[in-house]
This record gives sequence, structure tokens and C-alpha cells, in this order.
Amino acid sequence: MHDVLKKLFDKVIFYEADCIKVGRKLDEEVNTIIEPLRESMSEKELETIRDMIFSASYTAEKNGFHLGIRTSLTMFMEAMLLPDDPDKS
Repeated sequence: MHDVLKKLFDKVIFYEADCIKVGRKLDEEVNTIIEPLRESMSEKELETIRDMIFSASYTAEKNGFHLGIRTSLTMFMEAMLLPDDPDKS
């Protein structure tokens, strides 16, 4: 199941408008974070830092997607086990 979720995220979710919008905000934030370093670091060093930040962000976003799916399914399964009569729950 993990492979299916990974493919879903990598091939579909990552290219959805909401995800692209978040990516643009991340770009802006990363540029703001590394701006003070421009005076003391080479462009290659800055690119390495930028890549590390984006890699960590991508991993966190993908893991958040997996956690969200798992949580949603867990809640769905629990809801399915509830009795139809709310007075019996």
C-alpha cells in the first residue's frame, strides 16, 4: 500500500494546484532564509543548502500525505463500526 501512496503522491498529488501553490510559498521562504548567507557563501554552497531544504521539505510533505491518508482511513473504519443508533454509542 505504501508504494501505491508514494506513486499517487509523486505522479498526481505533487502536481495538483494546491501542492504547486505550497511549493511556490516554500521557494519564497527558502530564498528569504538563505538571503543573509549570500554575503558569506558561494553560489554552489547556497545551492547545496537550498537542495537540502527542498529535499527535507519534500520528504515531510510526502510523509504528511501518507499520515493524512492513514488517519482518514482509520477514522473512516472507526465510523463504520459505530452503531446506527447514536444513543447506543
